[in-house]
Amino acid sequence: MTALSTHPSIETHGRASRPLAIAGIAYVSAWAIGLAVQPSGPALDASGHELARHYADNGTSAAVQSILVHGIAAVALFAVTAGVARAGVAVAPRAARLIRWAGASAAVLSAVQMAAGLLAGATVDADDTDRAANLFEVVSRVDGLKMLALAVMAAAGVALARRAVLPHWLARVGYVLVVALVPAAVGYLSMSTTLAPAAAPALLLLLVWVCGAGVTASRR
Repeated sequence: MTALSTHPSIETHGRASRPLAIAGIAYVSAWAIGLAVQPSGPALDASGHELARHYADNGTSAAVQSILVHGIAAVALFAVTAGVARAGVAVAPRAARLIRWAGASAAVLSAVQMAAGLLAGATVDADDTDRAANLFEVVSRVDGLKMLALAVMAAAGVALARRAVLPHWLARVGYVLVVALVPAAVGYLSMSTTLAPAAAPALLLLLVWVCGAGVTASRR
C-alpha cells in the first residue's frame, strides 16, 4: 500500500519538472538555429546605408532569427528561471525572487527586441537609412539592458547554488558569466565596439548556464 501511494507522486513530480529540462534545451536550440540562419550581423558602428542594405538583403532571415533568439529563447529562459525560483523559494527566498524578476525582465526586453527586429526585416528597404539605424539602435541598446538583467540572474543563481538549489559548478559558471556580461552590457548600451565583443563568450556561458539550470532543476 505504501509503495502504491507514493509512486504516483513520484511520477507527478517527474511530469511537472520535465518541462524545465525541455526549456533549457530549447533555449540552446533556438540560439543554435538562429545563429545558423544568420551567422553574422552588422557591427555596432555600421552606417545607416550598411544597415539598410543588410535589412533589405536579409529581411526574411533577420525576422526568423529574431523570432528564434528573441522570441522562443525568451520564453524558454522565463520557464527555466521561474522553475528555478520555485525550487529555491523555500531555502533562499530573496535569491528566488531575484532570479524570477531577472528572468521576467529579460523576457520582456527580448520581446521589445523581437518587435524591433521584425519591423526592421519587414519594412526597411535599401534607401531607408534612418529607419534602419533607429531600429538597429533599439535592438542593440535593449540588448545591453537585457544583459544587465541576465547578470542579475546569474548572480542570483550563484546564491541558489550555495544553498544547493543548483549544482555548485553552476556557481562557477555564474561568476564568470557576470564578469563577461557586465562589460558587454556597457558596450551595447553605449554602442561601443571596444566592449561589445565580450558578448560572444558571455553568450556561450549563458547557453551553458540556462541549459544546466533547466536540466539540473528538473531533477530536484
